Amino acid sequence: MRLPDDSEAPPTGTFPPGVKAAGVIWIALSPLLGLLIISAITIRRINPIELGVPVIVTFGLLWSGVQTLRGRERNLLSKGVGSTLLGLLYAAAAIIEWPVGAPLISLITLAIAAVALVTGLVTAGVLAIAGRGTYMEWRKSQGLADRVRQRTAEEDDYDDVPRRASDRDETNR
Repeated sequence: MRLPDDSEAPPTGTFPPGVKAAGVIWIALSPLLGLLIISAITIRRINPIELGVPVIVTFGLLWSGVQTLRGRERNLLSKGVGSTLLGLLYAAAAIIEWPVGAPLISLITLAIAAVALVTGLVTAGVLAIAGRGTYMEWRKSQGLADRVRQRTAEEDDYDDVPRRASDRDETNR
């Protein structure tokens, strides 16, 4: 007989805590990334139109975090790998594009935000990848596993290829 504290995975009825932490980190990092975008505009005098990709990434982080906490993400592997790679890419970009000659307070703020962003993205990515199996089990126990969409009568009527075994039998007669 195994005691509850011997198990490695949480019970299937509870949301995996590592995945929950990853979702919360993604939601918390989206405003930080937004502040970094604003600081890049003010410090380096960047044209706001050039910041389209970082703005999309900011909203993507927010969306991924919300969808993860709701249990709507089908698979966390792509989100985890993407988050980890984005964190490493941002670390490289922060080192390469470091603003020289900016005021000291701006540099300190930018350094703290960059370290927090890189650490958070990599941590959330690792947590999402590590908790992927438990998350998939939780989704299955909640009835959220990938559902196959039912075909409509119109799709059945106008489809040349019979999909059901009973339809194939009728066409062979």
